[in-house]
Amino acid sequence: MLTCFQANCQAVDSEDQVELVKVDMIARDVFETAKWYVKHLSFKVKKAKSKEYAILEKGDFTLHITTSKHTVTTAQVKLPLNKERINGFYELGFQCSDLDSLMFQYEGRDIRTLQDLGFDMEYQTNTVVLADPDGNRVKLFQSKEEIPGYEFVKPNYISITTSDIETGVRWYKTNLGFKEISNNYAERARISYCILQKGGFIVELQELSGRTMEITELLSSYIELARIEVISLSSDSKKELKVITDNDGNKLKY
Repeated sequence: MLTCFQANCQAVDSEDQVELVKVDMIARDVFETAKWYVKHLSFKVKKAKSKEYAILEKGDFTLHITTSKHTVTTAQVKLPLNKERINGFYELGFQCSDLDSLMFQYEGRDIRTLQDLGFDMEYQTNTVVLADPDGNRVKLFQSKEEIPGYEFVKPNYISITTSDIETGVRWYKTNLGFKEISNNYAERARISYCILQKGGFIVELQELSGRTMEITELLSSYIELARIEVISLSSDSKKELKVITDNDGNKLKY
Protein backbone atom coordinates (compact mmCIF):
# COMPACT_ATOMS: atom_id res chain seq x y z
CA MET A 1 0.00 0.00 0.00
CA LEU A 2 2.62 2.53 1.05
CA THR A 3 5.82 2.41 -0.96
CA CYS A 4 8.12 2.63 2.07
CA PHE A 5 6.63 -0.57 3.52
CA GLN A 6 6.73 -2.59 0.33
CA ALA A 7 9.49 -5.12 -0.17
CA ASN A 8 9.43 -4.49 -3.91
CA CYS A 9 9.28 -0.70 -3.74
CA GLN A 10 10.40 1.16 -6.83
CA ALA A 11 13.24 3.66 -6.95
CA VAL A 12 12.26 7.20 -6.04
CA ASP A 13 13.60 10.28 -7.81
CA SER A 14 16.27 12.09 -5.79
CA GLU A 15 14.08 15.20 -5.78
CA ASP A 16 11.44 13.24 -3.85
CA GLN A 17 13.83 11.97 -1.17
CA VAL A 18 13.65 13.35 2.35
CA GLU A 19 14.94 11.97 5.63
CA LEU A 20 14.28 12.66 9.28
CA VAL A 21 17.80 13.57 10.40
CA LYS A 22 17.20 15.01 13.88
CA VAL A 23 14.59 15.36 16.61
CA ASP A 24 14.88 17.94 19.39
CA MET A 25 13.06 16.73 22.47
CA ILE A 26 12.28 18.31 25.85
CA ALA A 27 12.41 15.84 28.74
CA ARG A 28 11.59 16.09 32.41
CA ASP A 29 14.72 14.08 33.28
CA VAL A 30 17.42 14.07 30.60
CA PHE A 31 19.27 11.11 32.11
CA GLU A 32 16.22 8.85 32.38
CA THR A 33 14.98 9.66 28.88
CA ALA A 34 18.41 9.18 27.31
CA LYS A 35 18.86 5.89 29.16
CA TRP A 36 15.53 4.63 27.77
CA TYR A 37 16.51 5.28 24.15
CA VAL A 38 19.94 3.72 24.68
CA LYS A 39 18.56 0.62 26.38
CA HIS A 40 15.48 -0.07 24.27
CA LEU A 41 16.32 1.40 20.85
CA SER A 42 20.12 0.93 20.87
CA PHE A 43 21.03 4.60 20.53
CA LYS A 44 24.61 5.64 21.27
CA VAL A 45 25.55 8.60 23.45
CA LYS A 46 27.59 11.14 21.49
CA LYS A 47 27.73 13.85 24.15
CA ALA A 48 25.96 14.56 27.42
CA LYS A 49 25.97 16.90 30.39
CA SER A 50 24.18 15.60 33.46
CA LYS A 51 20.70 17.09 33.98
CA GLU A 52 21.15 19.56 31.10
CA TYR A 53 21.31 17.80 27.73
CA ALA A 54 22.15 14.58 25.91
CA ILE A 55 22.96 14.04 22.24
CA LEU A 56 22.23 10.51 21.04
CA GLU A 57 22.88 8.97 17.65
CA LYS A 58 21.48 6.08 15.67
CA GLY A 59 23.21 5.86 12.30
CA ASP A 60 22.76 9.27 10.65
CA PHE A 61 19.90 10.22 12.95
CA THR A 62 20.39 12.45 16.01
CA LEU A 63 18.20 12.78 19.10
CA HIS A 64 18.90 15.97 21.08
CA ILE A 65 17.36 15.90 24.57
CA THR A 66 17.17 18.98 26.81
CA THR A 67 15.21 20.06 29.88
CA SER A 68 14.30 23.10 31.98
CA LYS A 69 13.57 23.82 35.62
CA HIS A 70 9.83 23.81 35.01
CA THR A 71 9.15 20.82 32.75
CA VAL A 72 5.99 18.75 33.12
CA THR A 73 4.82 15.61 31.33
CA THR A 74 1.51 15.21 29.51
CA ALA A 75 0.31 12.99 32.36
CA GLN A 76 0.71 15.95 34.73
CA VAL A 77 -1.37 18.27 32.55
CA LYS A 78 -5.07 18.25 33.38
CA LEU A 79 -7.17 18.65 30.24
CA PRO A 80 -10.76 19.93 30.31
CA LEU A 81 -13.39 17.18 30.27
CA ASN A 82 -14.17 17.59 26.56
CA LYS A 83 -10.51 17.57 25.45
CA GLU A 84 -8.31 14.54 24.79
CA ARG A 85 -5.00 15.74 23.35
CA ILE A 86 -2.64 18.65 22.94
CA ASN A 87 -1.93 19.62 19.33
CA GLY A 88 1.57 19.00 18.02
CA PHE A 89 3.96 16.15 17.27
CA TYR A 90 2.28 12.98 18.56
CA GLU A 91 4.29 9.89 17.55
CA LEU A 92 7.81 9.15 16.33
CA GLY A 93 8.15 6.01 14.21
CA PHE A 94 10.93 3.57 13.32
CA GLN A 95 11.12 0.55 11.06
CA CYS A 96 12.86 -2.65 12.19
CA SER A 97 13.50 -5.93 10.44
CA ASP A 98 12.27 -8.38 13.10
CA LEU A 99 9.64 -6.88 15.36
CA ASP A 100 8.71 -10.23 16.93
CA SER A 101 12.29 -10.85 18.07
CA LEU A 102 12.56 -7.32 19.36
CA MET A 103 9.37 -7.66 21.41
CA PHE A 104 10.73 -10.92 22.81
CA GLN A 105 13.79 -8.98 24.00
CA TYR A 106 11.50 -6.52 25.77
CA GLU A 107 9.87 -9.25 27.87
CA GLY A 108 10.73 -8.76 31.52
CA ARG A 109 11.88 -5.19 30.96
CA ASP A 110 10.21 -2.22 32.59
CA ILE A 111 8.78 -0.86 29.36
CA ARG A 112 5.29 0.55 28.87
CA THR A 113 3.25 -0.48 25.83
CA LEU A 114 0.48 1.89 24.70
CA GLN A 115 -0.67 -0.26 21.78
CA ASP A 116 -0.01 -3.99 21.67
CA LEU A 117 1.77 -5.65 18.79
CA GLY A 118 -0.70 -6.27 15.98
CA PHE A 119 -1.41 -5.89 12.30
CA ASP A 120 -2.05 -2.32 11.17
CA MET A 121 -4.56 -2.31 8.31
CA GLU A 122 -3.61 1.22 7.24
CA TYR A 123 0.08 0.42 6.82
CA GLN A 124 -0.30 -3.28 6.01
CA THR A 125 2.35 -4.32 8.51
CA ASN A 126 2.75 -5.21 12.19
CA THR A 127 3.14 -2.28 14.56
CA VAL A 128 3.47 -1.61 18.28
CA VAL A 129 3.45 1.66 20.22
CA LEU A 130 5.71 2.19 23.24
CA ALA A 131 5.92 5.07 25.72
CA ASP A 132 9.22 6.66 26.71
CA PRO A 133 9.67 7.98 30.30
CA ASP A 134 7.93 11.25 29.41
CA GLY A 135 4.97 9.55 27.77
CA ASN A 136 6.08 10.29 24.20
CA ARG A 137 4.68 7.71 21.81
CA VAL A 138 7.26 5.63 19.90
CA LYS A 139 5.75 3.56 17.09
CA LEU A 140 7.66 0.59 15.67
CA PHE A 141 6.90 -0.82 12.23
CA GLN A 142 7.79 -4.25 10.87
CA SER A 143 9.76 -3.66 7.68
CA LYS A 144 9.15 -5.89 4.68
CA GLU A 145 12.64 -5.20 3.37
CA GLU A 146 15.50 -7.61 3.95
CA ILE A 147 17.51 -6.14 6.83
CA PRO A 148 19.96 -8.39 8.71
CA GLY A 149 19.26 -8.86 12.42
CA TYR A 150 16.76 -6.70 14.24
CA GLU A 151 18.54 -3.36 14.34
CA PHE A 152 16.44 -0.27 13.70
CA VAL A 153 16.81 1.61 10.46
CA LYS A 154 16.41 5.35 10.13
CA PRO A 155 13.21 6.86 11.56
CA ASN A 156 10.65 7.23 8.81
CA TYR A 157 7.44 8.46 10.44
CA ILE A 158 6.00 11.33 12.45
CA SER A 159 2.40 11.73 13.54
CA ILE A 160 0.92 15.17 14.18
CA THR A 161 -2.30 16.12 15.96
CA THR A 162 -3.91 19.10 14.25
CA SER A 163 -7.02 21.26 14.59
CA ASP A 164 -7.43 21.65 10.83
CA ILE A 165 -6.44 18.61 8.81
CA GLU A 166 -7.39 20.06 5.41
CA THR A 167 -5.17 23.10 5.90
CA GLY A 168 -2.39 20.87 7.22
CA VAL A 169 -2.54 18.62 4.18
CA ARG A 170 -2.33 21.62 1.86
CA TRP A 171 0.61 23.03 3.82
CA TYR A 172 2.74 19.86 3.62
CA LYS A 173 1.88 19.33 -0.05
CA THR A 174 2.51 22.96 -1.08
CA ASN A 175 5.51 23.85 1.08
CA LEU A 176 7.38 20.54 1.39
CA GLY A 177 6.22 18.61 -1.67
CA PHE A 178 4.56 15.70 0.15
CA LYS A 179 2.03 13.54 -1.71
CA GLU A 180 -1.26 12.40 -0.22
CA ILE A 181 -1.39 8.60 0.08
CA SER A 182 -4.68 8.06 1.90
CA ASN A 183 -7.39 9.99 3.72
CA ASN A 184 -9.74 8.20 6.14
CA TYR A 185 -12.17 8.79 8.98
CA ALA A 186 -12.42 6.40 11.94
CA GLU A 187 -16.08 6.70 12.90
CA ARG A 188 -15.83 4.95 16.26
CA ALA A 189 -12.88 7.07 17.44
CA ARG A 190 -14.12 10.16 15.57
CA ILE A 191 -10.65 10.82 14.18
CA SER A 192 -9.78 11.97 10.66
CA TYR A 193 -6.47 10.64 9.31
CA CYS A 194 -4.42 11.73 6.34
CA ILE A 195 -1.17 10.02 5.37
CA LEU A 196 1.38 12.02 3.37
CA GLN A 197 4.63 10.72 1.96
CA LYS A 198 7.81 12.04 0.41
CA GLY A 199 10.44 9.50 -0.53
CA GLY A 200 10.50 7.01 2.33
CA PHE A 201 9.30 9.46 4.97
CA ILE A 202 5.69 9.60 6.20
CA VAL A 203 3.74 12.36 7.91
CA GLU A 204 0.39 11.30 9.39
CA LEU A 205 -2.01 14.10 10.33
CA GLN A 206 -4.83 13.42 12.80
CA GLU A 207 -7.82 15.64 13.65
CA LEU A 208 -10.05 14.77 16.62
CA SER A 209 -13.16 16.82 15.84
CA GLY A 210 -12.55 19.68 18.27
CA ARG A 211 -11.25 17.48 21.10
CA THR A 212 -7.73 18.95 21.15
CA MET A 213 -6.12 22.06 22.63
CA GLU A 214 -3.17 24.27 21.79
CA ILE A 215 -0.27 24.06 24.22
CA THR A 216 -0.52 27.83 24.80
CA GLU A 217 -4.02 27.33 26.20
CA LEU A 218 -2.74 25.06 28.96
CA LEU A 219 0.70 26.18 30.09
CA SER A 220 2.13 29.49 31.22
CA SER A 221 5.16 30.96 29.48
CA TYR A 222 7.66 29.64 32.05
CA ILE A 223 6.47 26.00 32.05
CA GLU A 224 7.76 23.57 29.39
CA LEU A 225 5.96 20.41 28.28
CA ALA A 226 8.03 17.24 27.84
CA ARG A 227 7.54 16.57 24.14
CA ILE A 228 9.02 16.49 20.66
CA GLU A 229 9.82 20.16 20.02
CA VAL A 230 11.48 20.30 16.58
CA ILE A 231 11.96 17.83 13.72
CA SER A 232 14.68 18.28 11.10
CA LEU A 233 14.15 17.01 7.56
CA SER A 234 16.78 16.97 4.86
CA SER A 235 17.39 15.57 1.39
CA ASP A 236 21.04 16.64 1.44
CA SER A 237 23.42 16.04 4.36
CA LYS A 238 25.40 19.19 3.42
CA LYS A 239 22.34 21.40 3.27
CA GLU A 240 21.99 24.08 5.93
CA LEU A 241 18.56 23.64 7.50
CA LYS A 242 16.32 26.62 8.21
CA VAL A 243 13.60 26.81 10.87
CA ILE A 244 10.06 26.97 9.52
CA THR A 245 6.64 26.43 11.10
CA ASP A 246 3.71 24.52 9.68
CA ASN A 247 0.10 25.73 9.73
CA ASP A 248 -0.28 24.69 13.40
CA GLY A 249 2.94 26.38 14.51
CA ASN A 250 4.96 23.15 14.80
CA LYS A 251 8.67 23.81 14.31
CA LEU A 252 10.56 22.09 11.51
CA LYS A 253 14.04 22.51 10.13
CA TYR A 254 14.17 21.93 6.40
